[in-house]
Amino acid sequence: MVRYDHNPNFKEMMALAIINSPWEIMVLEDKDGKSEFRRNTMNHLNRVLVVNAAWLLLLLMSMASAYALGPYTDNGDTVMDTATGLEWQKAGDSTTRNWENALAYCEGLTLGRHDDWRLPDLRELDSIVDLNRYTPAIDLFFSCQSSFYWSATTNANLTSNAWRLNFNNGNVSVCNKSNSYYARCVRASFFNWILFYPAILSKKP
Repeated sequence: MVRYDHNPNFKEMMALAIINSPWEIMVLEDKDGKSEFRRNTMNHLNRVLVVNAAWLLLLLMSMASAYALGPYTDNGDTVMDTATGLEWQKAGDSTTRNWENALAYCEGLTLGRHDDWRLPDLRELDSIVDLNRYTPAIDLFFSCQSSFYWSATTNANLTSNAWRLNFNNGNVSVCNKSNSYYARCVRASFFNWILFYPAILSKKP
């Protein structure tokens, strides 16, 4: 058994999924030999199916992670990330807001004939960071301030704080929701969210 003194990161999870293949896990669980296997065939089968599904999901996430940053399509006022399926506001309004007002700004935005915009969560916002660039650390498709942008993600340990991302260098941190920073809005259809969200998850902030 492998133990970690921390939450396993994606690469560690992937390594465990590959090393502990479904067939190996099935054999390891078959402690009493074939007799137990025959008595609990359905239980073993269920476990194998679950592990197979988890292994496939991790594999897809691994494949997607290489493409989690673009390529992008310029739609005029918006930018589509064809890897994640997220459509982004190309440029903000150069106004800083506290966290509550940033949420309200995105939820009230009508852009590109759509009105289902929202403030992105931290993983979504981090998915457009380009660490090969700085000041700002983002692709040239976007118009961006080299400064802090709000995410919709509240700090789990202190709910009066929320996560922000510094597009000067791509660093993330928490601060009080009363502070004023920029906002970049995002939208995605439910289909795109289901299809492409593994690519977002695979890029850890």
